[in-house]
Amino acid sequence: MRSDHPRRFANSSSAICESLKMAQERTKEFLGREQNCVEVGAEKTRLFYVNEKVVRQLMEEDAKGDAATEALLEHLKTHDVKEGIYEGGLKVWEGALDLANFLLSGACDFQFEGKDIFEVGCGAGLLGILASKKGCRRVVVQDYNEEVLRFFTRNNFVINDLDVEEAEFIHGDWQALAGILGPEQFDLIVTAETIYNEESYAKLHDLMFKTLRTDGKVYLAAKVEYFGVGGSLGAFLHYVRKQGKFHAEVKWISSSAVPRKIIGLKKTAPS
Repeated sequence: MRSDHPRRFANSSSAICESLKMAQERTKEFLGREQNCVEVGAEKTRLFYVNEKVVRQLMEEDAKGDAATEALLEHLKTHDVKEGIYEGGLKVWEGALDLANFLLSGACDFQFEGKDIFEVGCGAGLLGILASKKGCRRVVVQDYNEEVLRFFTRNNFVINDLDVEEAEFIHGDWQALAGILGPEQFDLIVTAETIYNEESYAKLHDLMFKTLRTDGKVYLAAKVEYFGVGGSLGAFLHYVRKQGKFHAEVKWISSSAVPRKIIGLKKTAPS
């Protein structure tokens, strides 16, 4: 009789694995309902992100037992971006698509394979997803709101057929993260539409400087002016140059009615 136990246990384990696999497939099917897709680069690499209605449904279900999710939903009924509450992570911003296209263009000489990448202010996480698809060794994505990561970013990795366990998802204020993350971890830092608030320039600058490797690169995408909120690319570059820790260079300029640019940053050589 004893010899039967391992066989029965194996059968039970197989059934559990099959059940988990079916649950994962059902979850992915739900997340993929009316999913959005963008194509980037000359080869039209496809990046998917979860439909807003699906994200809202997931949040509404969670809000029944989570006060933080409930509070964010209440805020979103009447407000948009507000410092310290919600930083716009549930949208796909133009700057992220600008950066994705730039990273895949001949104007960018960065090679993804085997590199460590940090997406700051990730929102949908499309740049982190692109980096994962291109063979990066380590991908870390950050957003201010934990709820954005839980209901939007992580699920976007899922519907792009990526293993969420192979990426790192971190949330919180940039100043706090600068005190937690170790120095010189990343070969590339990418960030899009994160300079709309001049009061955050010091925190963003210091986080990037601390975590970027000596020979690493930063690519930052932004509108030239953020009307109504006070930030601008000129003001950010003025702050960067005043600190004297980065060399800044314009890498790309849009031809749109609302001008956008991509800026490359490298650490200056120590004097």
